[in-house]
Amino acid sequence: LISRMKYLICLLFIVPNLVSAATPTELKLFANHLAEFRGLGSSFVKTVKCESNFNFLAVGKAGERNAPQYMPLTWLRHQKMLGYEGLSLADPFAPLAVMAAAWDEFPETKREWSCYKA
Repeated sequence: LISRMKYLICLLFIVPNLVSAATPTELKLFANHLAEFRGLGSSFVKTVKCESNFNFLAVGKAGERNAPQYMPLTWLRHQKMLGYEGLSLADPFAPLAVMAAAWDEFPETKREWSCYKA
């Protein structure tokens, strides 16, 4: 009975954390895929690298979050512009996807990142 409880605890609390963790390598691959898929060029990947070095746990001095270093209000505004409301800024991949979509559909948003260089 004790070993079953340990197994259930492992399934409920430890495994989901391992599955949801994203490495910088995975995020870099995802950013490269998004850049290629949306035709954004290397500036997209270089900007994310500069902002956080692909660390989705990064938090900036002014409150920026995730690998793209989204300010919470900018995150909400971009979701609304794109029709993607309800996504979590804590998700490792969603902010990169929203950033790529914003850059593709609203190119003027590129200037909102301090690391962006044309």
